[in-house]
Amino acid sequence: MIPRIAIISASSQVGASTALYLRVFKKANLIAYSRTAYPAPFFDAMGIPHRILPIDRDAQREELAQFDLVVDFSVPHAEFWENKAILRAHLTGLFESLRPGTLFISMSTQNAFGFRDNDVFIRKRLTDWASPYCSLKRHGERLARRLGRKRRVQVFNFRLSQVHGFLQSVSHRFCEEISGSKSLMVAGLATDRVNTMFISDLGEAILQIASGQLRPGNYSVLSVPQWTQEQLYRYYQDWCRSDCDVVFIGHKSRSTLAARGISHLARAVEKHRGFIDVAILQRLPRIAARAKGIHRIRSFTRQPATQGPVVHRNLLGKPPLPILGDPRGSPTSVLVRERRMEETWLSALGSAVHYSPPLTSEA
Repeated sequence: MIPRIAIISASSQVGASTALYLRVFKKANLIAYSRTAYPAPFFDAMGIPHRILPIDRDAQREELAQFDLVVDFSVPHAEFWENKAILRAHLTGLFESLRPGTLFISMSTQNAFGFRDNDVFIRKRLTDWASPYCSLKRHGERLARRLGRKRRVQVFNFRLSQVHGFLQSVSHRFCEEISGSKSLMVAGLATDRVNTMFISDLGEAILQIASGQLRPGNYSVLSVPQWTQEQLYRYYQDWCRSDCDVVFIGHKSRSTLAARGISHLARAVEKHRGFIDVAILQRLPRIAARAKGIHRIRSFTRQPATQGPVVHRNLLGKPPLPILGDPRGSPTSVLVRERRMEETWLSALGSAVHYSPPLTSEA
């Protein structure tokens, strides 16, 4: 039986790509919802039903009652001290519109584990203080579970690893650097496991939830089996048809003594920044806004340091949660499906181009 799926905030980069995957491979009967009509031309060109999500609670409840599964890609984009209130209002209203027994997937990211930018391997921190974004994502997960128990809705929180795909900005960056370079240095070993996924991994994880195979809870989504760094870069060499030489430089530091001193000082400061943002500034909007302004001014006026060759760095290691993904997610099969989605996309774009008739001057 093909599941009936609603995608909320489908105009997001990952949401639109997921809808495209499910549509191209005929995996689900779905409707893409957004707050405005602006995304409609994209979805019309792809043959994906699109609707504006009603604001009225009764109309929204009637609209969402037809679905087996509701997938929410919403992310607030206000100042970090405002985002929790915005997210709380969104989720509270959405859960009030879901009938009991509905399956619900909330999209989080691997940042909810609480790792920091200077972490080489993924790790889970017990506190929410790693960053305001980590705090926001964990808050959303807890709130979704609490609202789900109240409304008898089965809640699944997905912590997405770095999302790749032909429409994703990360993939565009990989292609630009691999296509435009004769060689590329990558930190770590060729055999290190990367925290990456493609849209097919997310699509198949959603379908596993829709089929009732899994219990509610938190899950990591990434390529299955987990790709190595060598597989990831070989994929992009094949995708871009590039002969760029990828060199894995290991985990040894190559910095000078002065650079190590500066790096050590930066890490010492960065260690407490998440705590300051989450525990203090998030509760003091005026001070937070002023602190952010000072930081921006200093960032713009700081003289750029002399830099060496650019080194690619990926988040490595296995995440500490049950893993979902596409069981057929080998680099070869992903390449084939990404090509097919890209062809569908390009064909739809061509057919969606309309030319206005020439203007005629009045006599």
